[in-house]
Amino acid sequence: MKGDPSQSVSQALVTKAQTDDSANRISIPEVTEFVTVYMMADSEDTAVHMATTLVRERLVACANIENGTRSVYEYNGMIQLENEVTLFMKTTAERAPAVVERLRALHSYEIPCITILPIFGGNPDYLTWVREQVADDAAYNEPEKSGQDDQLQTDIDHDNAPTEAETKAQYVPKSADFGS
Repeated sequence: MKGDPSQSVSQALVTKAQTDDSANRISIPEVTEFVTVYMMADSEDTAVHMATTLVRERLVACANIENGTRSVYEYNGMIQLENEVTLFMKTTAERAPAVVERLRALHSYEIPCITILPIFGGNPDYLTWVREQVADDAAYNEPEKSGQDDQLQTDIDHDNAPTEAETKAQYVPKSADFGS
């Protein structure tokens, strides 16, 4: 890149992150290896379902779910005020188009808010973990079951991810060292 680096990065983000109308696919600029996918959902249950599905499918390494978002927007000529849930999902730029495609398939909104934000740096150990979690050859490791969890379903259909209660009861983080 020539000239002012910040201008080149901004210019790359504007020119390369464009939707290809013929395939309705998004292109991610080659400015950064890691991205955060930002999305809004109508409820915490929906957000947990989507996040769990994408983590199990190795499309995202992790997701943060934040309740209490108040969205204000105009739709069909009316101002809308909605309580929504925000998701922040970390993945690689390479995986981002598949994440967007999968979220669009899972989402109940006609026009869901799904955007991609570049990650320009961070804890190198965490970013290595993100890369490893979404690698093509990464395998999902089912948590060990205790006697009381035996009745819970362990092989979850990707289109029917667990509810929030099932997720809390069945899935635990693999390592406390790598929080979302």
